[in-house]
Amino acid sequence: MTNEIITLETRTELETQNKTVLERVKAMEIKTEQTNTEATGLLKILKDARLKAETIFKPAETSAKKAYDEVRALRDLFLVPLKDGETTIRQKIGEFVRAENDRRAELQRKADQKFEKAAAKAEATGKPMTAAPQVVAKVSAPAGTTYVTRWHAEVRDIKPLCRAVADGIVPENYVSGNMPILNALAIDQKEKKEIAPGVMAVPEVSVSQRA
Repeated sequence: MTNEIITLETRTELETQNKTVLERVKAMEIKTEQTNTEATGLLKILKDARLKAETIFKPAETSAKKAYDEVRALRDLFLVPLKDGETTIRQKIGEFVRAENDRRAELQRKADQKFEKAAAKAEATGKPMTAAPQVVAKVSAPAGTTYVTRWHAEVRDIKPLCRAVADGIVPENYVSGNMPILNALAIDQKEKKEIAPGVMAVPEVSVSQRA
């Protein structure tokens, strides 16, 4: 399939160019300084090929993005308030159901305690209990609706958790490092190697070329 910007001829040319250079990348083995120099030359070829492809596709991308952004903006104008409304009402329903179920659970707990006391008294006097404790049901969902309880963790204090990991009480994967902060620390204190207890600054070599 072709369009006004990317012709079949241009696509064929790019496919041939990419196939040739990528086959060289796959076959390249860097074991000496000479082959490293050859790889650097291949990197330049790859970069030039990429820039050529970007130049060809840029007009189409710009045009498509402009149309996409306009549709998204118009869509969001109408849909976002409705989605926000859904979220708000779901939260309100969830808060009510949670609070009401807690209230009913407390009533059930008190009813159970009352029944236990009455049962103990009846047993002591030799009078059997005939009435079962009243069951306080949870909030029922309207037809077509389901209430789903989902749990999530909330770290209230990181220190006891870290201490438990150090003591072997919980697995190490219960905690993880804050990588943005640690990476910034590695850049700032790279010569120290160990930038924090158990955290090392590790170098990686990247390659850049002048245009």
